[in-house]
Amino acid sequence: MRKFLKFFFIAAMSLSAASFVSSCDDDNETLNPAAEIGITNQSWDLSNTITADGQGGTINLTFTAAGTWKASCGDQWCKITPTSGREGNSQLTVTLERNTTGAQRTATVMIRIESTGKSLLIKIVQGTTTQGGDGTYTSVNEWMFNYMKEKYLWNEPLQTLQPDKSLSYDKFLTSVLDAVDADNHRNRDDGHWVNGKREYYYSFIESDAPVSKSAGEEETGSGITYMELAQISNTAYAILPAMVAPGTPAAQAGIKRGDIIIKVNNTALTSTNLSNLANRVYDGGVTVTLGEPQFDDEGYLTSITTGSTISLASATYTDPAIYQSSVLELSGGKKAGYLAYMGFHTSYDAQLIDIFNQFKSQGITDLILDLRYNGGGHVLSSVLLATLITGDAYKGQLYSRTTYNAARAAKGEVGEYRLGTASTPEGNYSKLTEALSASVNLKTIYVITSENTASASELIINGLRGLDLTVNLIGTTTNGKNVGMEAMQSTIGNYTYLFAPITFYSENAKGFKDYADGFTPDVEFDDSQYLLGDFGTSDDILSKIAFLWIVNGNKPNLSMSRANTFGTTVRKIKSKSDRTPVQYNGMIAFPEDKN
Repeated sequence: MRKFLKFFFIAAMSLSAASFVSSCDDDNETLNPAAEIGITNQSWDLSNTITADGQGGTINLTFTAAGTWKASCGDQWCKITPTSGREGNSQLTVTLERNTTGAQRTATVMIRIESTGKSLLIKIVQGTTTQGGDGTYTSVNEWMFNYMKEKYLWNEPLQTLQPDKSLSYDKFLTSVLDAVDADNHRNRDDGHWVNGKREYYYSFIESDAPVSKSAGEEETGSGITYMELAQISNTAYAILPAMVAPGTPAAQAGIKRGDIIIKVNNTALTSTNLSNLANRVYDGGVTVTLGEPQFDDEGYLTSITTGSTISLASATYTDPAIYQSSVLELSGGKKAGYLAYMGFHTSYDAQLIDIFNQFKSQGITDLILDLRYNGGGHVLSSVLLATLITGDAYKGQLYSRTTYNAARAAKGEVGEYRLGTASTPEGNYSKLTEALSASVNLKTIYVITSENTASASELIINGLRGLDLTVNLIGTTTNGKNVGMEAMQSTIGNYTYLFAPITFYSENAKGFKDYADGFTPDVEFDDSQYLLGDFGTSDDILSKIAFLWIVNGNKPNLSMSRANTFGTTVRKIKSKSDRTPVQYNGMIAFPEDKN
C-alpha cells in the first residue's frame, strides 16, 4: 500500500505546477551568447527558447550571474519574481497565466547583467489549452477515464464526454476535470477556492514517468521543510524556519522552529535576494547566521543582533509524519499531551500508538493536537487517532461514513469506519483494535489549525464532534476539504501510476458533511504578525492560548490590540510577508479491488 504524500514549499514559491519542456529550434541554431553576457550554468538550452503548455503555471530558471542583475517580461500574462538579484547562483521564477486565447503566444524574458551592460533574451512560447498531445500516454488516459466514469463523485457528464486521450496524462486529467467544471461548477468541491477562484484540483495523478514532478517521500536538502519569509524592518529581512524535520542536518546542527536566520553565506537578506537565498537554505550546503531578537517593554520587536553562525549540510532524508510529542506540566496539576502531527501515514501508526501509550502512562489530563501543517492523508490513520483519543467507551461507534456518486448510491454502496473496529471498507486493519489499549479516554481536546489543516485533519474534527466530543479549535479557519479519494495504482508500460480522483464525501455520525468553507476556530487568532516559537512552548502563540484555556478551564478572551495579552514575551514583529499554504494531496482510501 502506497502512503499519502505531502509536499512543503518555501513560502515565496508557487504551489501551482505545470509541465514545461525545453525546446531546441533546429531551424534557428545560434551560438549561446549567455557566457559573454555574464550568465553561466543556465538551466535552459542553447536556443534560449522555452516551450510551455497552455495550462499556465511556473518555470524556474536557474543560472550563475557574473554580477548584479535585473529581469523583466513585457507581457501581462508573464510575471517574473524576483526582478533583480546579486552575483552568484540565482533563480528566476516565471509565472504564466492560462492561455485561453485559442492561439499560441510568445513572451520575452530579459535578464540584464549590470557589470557587462548586456542583456540575454529568453523566448517563452506558450501553446493553447486545447493543444493535443502525441498519444504517448493514451493507455494511461484510458485507464484513468474508465475509472472516473465509474467512480468520480460527479461522473454524470463523463458518460458522454469524448476527451482528447492523446494528451500527456497530467494534462488529460486537467482537461477532464475542466469539462465537468464547465457544467456550472458541478465539481466545485474538487479543489481549493480562494476569493471565488479555484486554486487547484484535489484529484491528482503522480508517477515516476516523465512529464509530472516526482512525489517520493525522500527529500534532499538541509531538513528545513517549510519556512516563512519575513520583513522585520524597513530594510531588514529574515528567514523563519517553521518546520525542521527530526534527524536531518538542520536538526542536528541545532536549528529549530523559532530561530531567525538573518544571513546566508555571510550575505545579509534583502528584498532582492530573499527568495534565492531561501532556496539555498532549503537545499543545504550553506552557512546561516542566526539573529537574536530584542523587544521593547510592550513586546514589540525593536532590533535583531547578530548571533552564532551554523553550517547546514545537505543529505537525503525521509520527512516524517510526527515531528514532536511531549507531556507538558501545566499549573493546577494539569498534564497536557502535545503532538505535532504533519500527515496521516499508516506507516507511522505504530509510532502513534507508542506515543499515546506514553501519554497514558504519564496520566495526561488534556491533549493538544497541532495540525496547523497537516494537509491530510489516510483515512485509516484518522480513525486510529480518533480511537486513541476516545477509547473503549466509543468502541464500535460510527466515526465516518463515505457516500459516493448517484450510481453507486443506487446500488447501495456506502463505507463505514468505526472506532476500535478492525473491519473497514478497505479490509481489516488490526491496529484499530490495538489502539484501544493505548487510548487516553478523553472527551475534550484542543486542536491548533490553519488554512493548511485539511482533509483527514478535518475528519478528526468532524468525526469526533459527531460523537459529541468537545473539539476546541485555535488558530485560523481550516481548508474545507470534505471529500476524499479511493486511490488506484497500476503499472503501465515501464512506469507506475498512482491515480486518486475525488470519489466520496465524508460525513460524521450525525450526517454532517457541509464544511467545504472550513471549520472556524473557537479562538480565532492569526499569528502571522508574530515571530515563530518552537512547537509546544509558550513562545508559540497558538500553543500558549491552548495552555491558558486548559489551565483556566475557560476559553481565553483575547485582546488583539494589547501586546501584553500573553505576558512578557509577545515576539511581535512590525510587518511580515504573506504566507503561502502548504500543498497536500488529500484524504485517501485504498479500495480492496485496487490493481
